Amino acid sequence: MSGLFSRQTKTVPATPAATKPAGDRAVVSAGGHRLGPIVGQVESTNIRFRLRDTVLVVGAPGSGKTSGIVIPYVADSAGAVVTSSTRPDVLRATGAIRERLGKVHVADFEGLSRWPHALRWDMVAGCTEPASATARASGMVAAAPRAGRPDRTSAFFEGGCRIILQGLFHAASLKPGGSMVDVIKWALNFDDKTPANIIAGSSSPVQAWADELHRWCRGKADETRAGLEMTLSTLIGPMLDSRVLEQLCPGPGALNIDDFLTSTDTLYCLTRASINSSTAPIVTALVESIYQRGILLSGASRTGKLSPEMTFVLDEVANTAPLPSLQSLMSEGGGNGFHTMALSQGFSQFTDRWGSETAETIWQSSTAKIFFGASSEDKLLEKVAGLIGKEWTQHTSASSNSGQSGIGSSGVSTSMHLDYRLRPDEIRKVPEGQALLLYKELDEILNVPYWFDRADADRFAASQTHILGIEGL
Repeated sequence: MSGLFSRQTKTVPATPAATKPAGDRAVVSAGGHRLGPIVGQVESTNIRFRLRDTVLVVGAPGSGKTSGIVIPYVADSAGAVVTSSTRPDVLRATGAIRERLGKVHVADFEGLSRWPHALRWDMVAGCTEPASATARASGMVAAAPRAGRPDRTSAFFEGGCRIILQGLFHAASLKPGGSMVDVIKWALNFDDKTPANIIAGSSSPVQAWADELHRWCRGKADETRAGLEMTLSTLIGPMLDSRVLEQLCPGPGALNIDDFLTSTDTLYCLTRASINSSTAPIVTALVESIYQRGILLSGASRTGKLSPEMTFVLDEVANTAPLPSLQSLMSEGGGNGFHTMALSQGFSQFTDRWGSETAETIWQSSTAKIFFGASSEDKLLEKVAGLIGKEWTQHTSASSNSGQSGIGSSGVSTSMHLDYRLRPDEIRKVPEGQALLLYKELDEILNVPYWFDRADADRFAASQTHILGIEGL
């Protein structure tokens, strides 16, 4: 596939440090840039991204995103890692490797794995701070199941649910002994004035939230109220399972977000795609809370960023963790110490979840883009071909005619045409084990071997054996 590009291959704009073996941590270039794990090779040159870079990876199902990109990247990241997935593959292939660096937390509220140590997260903890309450409410609503792209109707009901939920989170945190049990009870009964009264009777800086609860829960027409109740019931549905609800209430060993942010721990988030019974709203609220709290902590530090940097590897991001702040995370997170890799089956998933405008911002904000072959998304292929650009090429054509005298003649003509340097159909045909990389001045074919084809495959296989043993499988 190297023949797809006619010019001489360029090398990554990094130092010889970028050619150190995979597994090196906290690699620093001669220019002072902290570098992430090796993501693949261009010819014989290992490619690493700066930890301030943001990465967008697009590949059809079965293209190798998880085996070639996600698993090695999670394994070799230096600081804390948050990763999301619809399957336990990443946990099994990397869990034992990450255990050597710090604690392993598994947010698996649906039992997609057999991990025996259920994550406990007090979902109300910290919501005395309005920003925390808003982050959790916004995260839940952002993952609401939706039939199509966001429109005015969905925005109205989702906006109303966010206002209601943030008030309920805040009220529960203000109530002595309050928990998600209270949030669920209030969410199921719009006539209950308790949460509004709690806020109104406190010294909360957001007294207006009490009035908002009155307005949205009891001040709307019956049809509007029914729509709000239906949307909210979908979001909290999984929490009606007592086993899930227990994991979201106070208890021993509950995840402390502040401690996690400054650790080298790993959080594996497992959830099915955004269907009505999915726990994606819980997972998204958790990841959003980590990011928003991290922004506050980084701003209070001397460097203005987390140290060590945190890495988000969000596979199937539009389904597993559709953060309301993904646009901000991709455009600004690097400066605060967040290294983000967002992966999706196609760019249409971004537009379906976030809308065209926000999806375009996410696209523009990614400093590195990786595309696997086999895509059937014509608009995406045209978009990528346009980024690579065009070049003048010489076209030759032959012509012939019999002439009036019956004597034949022929001729050859040449003309210059402005053609894609890499056509959309060529991008679609990038073979298995390779991907197209666009990064700074690079636009090259990236070799992305699956973890089981790598020289260090034994460590991933050993992790699988270890984690499967913990799962009793």
